[in-house]
Amino acid sequence: MNDSQLLTNEWKSVSDMLGIECVGPFVLYDKQGKKHTFSCHLPQFGGEMGILINNEYEKEKYAIAISQGFSVSTMQPEKHHLPIKPSDYIDCLNDWGWSSINLPKPAWCTNVS
Repeated sequence: MNDSQLLTNEWKSVSDMLGIECVGPFVLYDKQGKKHTFSCHLPQFGGEMGILINNEYEKEKYAIAISQGFSVSTMQPEKHHLPIKPSDYIDCLNDWGWSSINLPKPAWCTNVS
């Protein structure tokens, strides 16, 4: 399994444990129809369109995502502090901020963007 797949699985596990939405892998298309795949999309965090997370920074891909209204973040999958503890991700999620207008924020979330 590559790092992108590990990151997808990690965020799916965290989202299940914290009761948030995670779509992964997430495919975005540019104006020319070229496909750009991100490890995952957290639609309830980071702004109106949500945040896209990838294990590698790719300037062109990130610029396209930002131009379409997404926030972006780069991180590596956790390989050392296993099993994954959702509490380790709450600070990160709070930094991005809850941005869903359709759902109330979870009790553990302290930041609304």
